[in-house]
Amino acid sequence: MTIPEDKQDRIIRAALGEFGRYGYAKTSVEQIAKAAGISKGMVFHYFGTKAGLYEYLIEYCDRYIDEYYQNSDEFIEDVDYIEMYRIITKIKLKAYTRDRSVFEFLTMIFLHPENSNVTEKVTECVSEMAKKREVILSKIRNSKVDSCFRSDIKPEDVKRYINWLIEGYSQELIALIGDKPLAELEDDYLWDEFDEIMLNLKKIFYTHEGGSGDVDD
Repeated sequence: MTIPEDKQDRIIRAALGEFGRYGYAKTSVEQIAKAAGISKGMVFHYFGTKAGLYEYLIEYCDRYIDEYYQNSDEFIEDVDYIEMYRIITKIKLKAYTRDRSVFEFLTMIFLHPENSNVTEKVTECVSEMAKKREVILSKIRNSKVDSCFRSDIKPEDVKRYINWLIEGYSQELIALIGDKPLAELEDDYLWDEFDEIMLNLKKIFYTHEGGSGDVDD
């Protein structure tokens, strides 16, 4: 059934927020409807059941993530390790700043597995999303692009330290962004600082040759 765009967006925003905070079992259609400012009957009219709405949200989030990560394999081919990690992390952070509710919803699912077993369709979709995420992460972890690493630290340790630092900064940036409206965020400021940190990591962990280059957009 076709859903008017304004009502669809209100239901999606409200449902992502409520499910993201409370999980599937502790979220009612009534509280979603109240958060969306519509009647409970309207939610049932469009989605049939709470489970049907939940399945829709899983597929919505899957499409959203795919949209940002499409062709990411091409972007990380033939680049150095920090650049590879920088590209993927920047994609993730840009996606987060555009729709935090998607990530809060998915975090709820992956941190509390009982929320991924609501229906067979949900279980399958979450499993596929996890596989796609693991493909990207394993490509970074197993990268052989380490010829520019400094030689006095084992390559696997260099990778681990880089991962810790980038993930730590990502969480700090997410906390800094907080609940600020997208219109108030200055993209140039966020990414200029991010790129400067990537350059500093190259200076720390690469040979002089490996650490002297600029980062790409």
